[in-house]
Amino acid sequence: MTTPDVLTRILSLRVDLRDEKACAEISPEMAERYLRAKGWRLADRFDGWDLWRLHSRAAHMPHEPTRADYGRRMCEAVTDLADAEQRSPLAVWVDMMGEKTA
Repeated sequence: MTTPDVLTRILSLRVDLRDEKACAEISPEMAERYLRAKGWRLADRFDGWDLWRLHSRAAHMPHEPTRADYGRRMCEAVTDLADAEQRSPLAVWVDMMGEKTA
């Protein structure tokens, strides 16, 4: 396999995303840029969470990075979002991290 093929294969793996430190690197602003770019719309904000909707799908994203459990909550949110988008959590994480420089 060529390098691009290997990267594509890696990003298609259905893996558990448990690296809380890596997920904590995703800021609420990065998550919002990603979600808006994918067509999601902010529907509500409550108790540390943003509720995003895309057609009949919903995703909850944490928006308080100072909370002690932010990394864990973001891992769960990325995994839920990946399920809603039928993508790998790793691919969603990579795309969100790409929003760091946007």
